[in-house]
Amino acid sequence: MPRYRRPATAAALLAVALAILLDPVSVRFDGAGITAAGTIGQLDWIGGLWAALAYLGLASAVRLAAASRERQPRSALAAGLHLGIAVALASLLAATVFDGVTQTIIRWPEQAATLVALPDGQSVGIFPPAAGAPATARAVWRLERGGVEVERAEGLVHVRDDTPFPAGLRGSQRMVCEILDYRYARHISKGGHMIDPFIHRGLWRDVQVWLPAMDAGEPHDLPVVVKTFPLVSWLWGGLALTLAAAVAMTVLQDRPRRRT
Repeated sequence: MPRYRRPATAAALLAVALAILLDPVSVRFDGAGITAAGTIGQLDWIGGLWAALAYLGLASAVRLAAASRERQPRSALAAGLHLGIAVALASLLAATVFDGVTQTIIRWPEQAATLVALPDGQSVGIFPPAAGAPATARAVWRLERGGVEVERAEGLVHVRDDTPFPAGLRGSQRMVCEILDYRYARHISKGGHMIDPFIHRGLWRDVQVWLPAMDAGEPHDLPVVVKTFPLVSWLWGGLALTLAAAVAMTVLQDRPRRRT
C-alpha cells in the first residue's frame, strides 16, 4: 500500500484543515433546530466527528478513483461502500444538527395567497385549494439568495381535526407535539384526526410546511410552521450507494464458486 500513502496523507490533512481552520459546524450552527439545546455543548465532538467522516469520504473517493482507473472491481466496490457510509453519516449529522424550525402567523383569509417572508431568505404562502381538491390548503415555499429565486416548491396540506383534545392538553400543544415528532403525528392520525404536512424533498434540503385545522368561519390567525432538514436526499443517496456496493460485492464474490 505504499503508493496510497500520499493520497491518504493528503486526504487526512485536508480533513483536519476543513475541521480546524474552517470549523463549519460552529460557523453554520445557529441554534434554530429542534435539538439545539442539547447540541451546543457537543459542538467540539461534532466537529471531530465531521473531520473523521470527511477523511473517510475523501480517502474512499481517492481509492475509488484509483481502483476504477486500474480496473480493480473488488477494490472499487469496497471503496464505494465506504464512500456511501461516509456520505450517509455526514448527511445524517447535517440533517440533525443544522435543522431549522420557523413559525409565522398568517391572517386567514385576508393573507391567503400572499407570500410571507421568513428568515434565511425563505418565504411561505398558504393558498385555498383548487376546486374539488381533497385538501385543506395549498402551501407554497420559496427560497431566495441575493434577491434571486433559487428554489420553489408547492403542494397540498391535509388537516382534519374532529376529535376531542387529549386530557390536559390544548390543541396548540398537541400540534406542537406533532410538529416535533412526525411519528407521533402519524400515530394519532386516525379516525377524525389527521395532519399531513406538505413535504418538499429537494437535492439540498427537505422542507415541511405544517398547518393546524382551519376555521372556515370568522377570520383568524393561522400559525404556520416551516421545518427544514439539509442533505436528507444525500442521506438516502449514501445509503443507496452502500447497499448497491454491498450487493455487487456479494455477487462478485459468488462468481468463482458458481464456476466450480
